[in-house]
Amino acid sequence: MTARGVFVVNLLFLIGGCNAVYKRWIPNTDFNNPSNWDLGRVPCKNNRIVFPESAPLVYMQSNTTLMNIVLPSNGEIVLGDYVTLGFSDKIDTSATCRGGDANFNRTSAVQWVDTNNWCVTAHPDDPCPSTPAPPMLDTEKVPCKYDDVTFPKGSAFYVNLASKLLLNMKSLTLNGQGFSTNTFSAYLTSNMGKKQFVQNQGSSPTRININGDSCYDVTGCACGNDQGNVLAAVCAVQSSRCTSPMCRSALTPTGHCCPICGAVIELDYGAGFRLERIKNMISEDIASKKDFNSSSVQMMLSKLSSGKIQVVLLDDHDGMMAVDVGRTVTRKIESDIKGSRIYAVTTVKMQVSESMNTPSPQTGGNDVGLSSGTLAGIIIAITVCILLIAVVGFILMRRKLGDDFYKFRRFGSKKGFTMEMGATSGFENPIYGTTGPITDMYGPKEIKLNLNITKEQNGNESSLRGFDNPMYESKGAKDFFSDPTKTDPSVRFNPIYSTEGIEDDSKM
Repeated sequence: MTARGVFVVNLLFLIGGCNAVYKRWIPNTDFNNPSNWDLGRVPCKNNRIVFPESAPLVYMQSNTTLMNIVLPSNGEIVLGDYVTLGFSDKIDTSATCRGGDANFNRTSAVQWVDTNNWCVTAHPDDPCPSTPAPPMLDTEKVPCKYDDVTFPKGSAFYVNLASKLLLNMKSLTLNGQGFSTNTFSAYLTSNMGKKQFVQNQGSSPTRININGDSCYDVTGCACGNDQGNVLAAVCAVQSSRCTSPMCRSALTPTGHCCPICGAVIELDYGAGFRLERIKNMISEDIASKKDFNSSSVQMMLSKLSSGKIQVVLLDDHDGMMAVDVGRTVTRKIESDIKGSRIYAVTTVKMQVSESMNTPSPQTGGNDVGLSSGTLAGIIIAITVCILLIAVVGFILMRRKLGDDFYKFRRFGSKKGFTMEMGATSGFENPIYGTTGPITDMYGPKEIKLNLNITKEQNGNESSLRGFDNPMYESKGAKDFFSDPTKTDPSVRFNPIYSTEGIEDDSKM
């Protein structure tokens, strides 16, 4: 492991255990800060200095000579010790000092809960590190319950405390002066305090609680920002900066606002647990990886407000190297639970992200899969839609056809075999031909019935095909038509089957 890797891991351990660290405020409203000017540089003698009406308190740290300056009606410039502000009409002819207006652009208060406004230092007077900070949970980047908060000497600030928040910290120092909860509350109501710390109007003010507590718990101390209004406020700012993870099934650890690729391990512990042992074990596992790159796999170790220990392992690619480390750590802890219990961990649970190249179990390789429950829901929805369409179609067809919808039609009828009664058609019967309309079924004045009898050759004899009618006794076709004048006395006269007009078979 490189020296830089050792430094990163050690600093992570310092942060993760929530031992006292210094959270230093970064933005300021200093005159000599180039980022506070629209020119991107500190104004020179040839510039006209313009402060807008909304400009906050401005601090000037060094002697300055200006041509002229425009201040708002309630503007204020604070000069540092032994600092002189002069004015002159003499033009600066150097090439580095171009004329024109220089506008002060730090006009809005920046938020306390914005993670970009804080850095972590080991000592109160240390500047923010020039190298990228190691990863931390978003809620631990702002001051925690056991942190010392520092607003550097020789600067002015414009801080938005928002509203309805309870901000806990061990200590707070502003320009070298320490405050307690009561003295800082009084400072916020002073003229100088109002110019540097802003709270939303018309709502419950944010409370600053300076508790002076130190962490002596060997199991670790919770930051306290991973729940409630502080978590919501931090993520309201931070979530807009989240980038798309380079993995599937990305994880969002407790106290973090953005999804990560890697592994999240959650531990419960019993008597004899020491956070330092877990730190050392994970450090050794990371260092022992032959392909380990100290700038790749990183760790965030925290005690949560719930009392659980959370280990977050991530890397700068798709998280697979971090997952490998996480599985090694989990197997070691599981083995310890069943054996010697050196770490005093009672339960271990790990979640991991998946590589983009890993086939999805639902889709066999697609990035997006459907669970069995989702598929069942889709099938049920399609079935219901089909049934609804069928019912609507049935109703529309019934309305369109009216009474004709219920008429019976015999399939496979031959041409010429139809029978009509009056204006309404009857049913087709292959034994009989087509007749004219029957105007009155029960009392017709005239009935015409044409009967066509089909001959079939059965050997040398002719045979006739009849039909079975449930109103009459079934007879063979030959017996039925052998003597049309014969009638069955038990059967009432039916004009439809009158013998009148029926010709002998031999005449056809």
